[in-house]
Amino acid sequence: MRFLDFLSGIGPSRSPARRPPQLEHLRRVAPRRRCRLAASALDRAVVASWGDLRTARPQLAAAGQELLYRVGVGLAYLGTVAQDGRPRVNPVCPLVTPAEMYAFVVPGPKRDDLLRDGRYTLHSFPCPDNEDAFSFGGRASAVGDAATRDRMARQFVDERSAIGLGLDALADQLLFRFDLERCMLTRTTGHGDPSPVHTIWSD
Repeated sequence: MRFLDFLSGIGPSRSPARRPPQLEHLRRVAPRRRCRLAASALDRAVVASWGDLRTARPQLAAAGQELLYRVGVGLAYLGTVAQDGRPRVNPVCPLVTPAEMYAFVVPGPKRDDLLRDGRYTLHSFPCPDNEDAFSFGGRASAVGDAATRDRMARQFVDERSAIGLGLDALADQLLFRFDLERCMLTRTTGHGDPSPVHTIWSD
């Protein structure tokens, strides 16, 4: 599963009744028992926040957070929808809390995309020894609450205490909360693994 295949789920012309291509693919390979699709009533419930995912699928959320924070701080690729409908991909630093997923976003096209069209996809950075990955998508919204912004700014700085980053580094950045509609964890035995194991949650 490639990142752009997963990103195609946020394109502008997708019909609500049409299954995403990656799910069609996983349904075809299901007889090989290489994919574990969510089946319980709890899994089918809408996961509106990171905290909801942690409650419904704790192992999936823990594995995803580990991949997002593989280097000690949150790092991911952010996919957004440009004004002309094309996908746009940029790096971002997610901030994971027990209840929510946040990120500060600098002024620029990706921030404009999120303000105009909140649809997004986040994908963990590549691993050096294998092709393990965590990706998820849904809707992002700007956070206007000053207390939440202050709390997340301090978390951002604390996570980077080794480089002495100050709060002023975030002065022009806007905080977004990322709600979830789907996520996928991929596990592999190394680079070029012909049979990766995908675990998917989707509403």
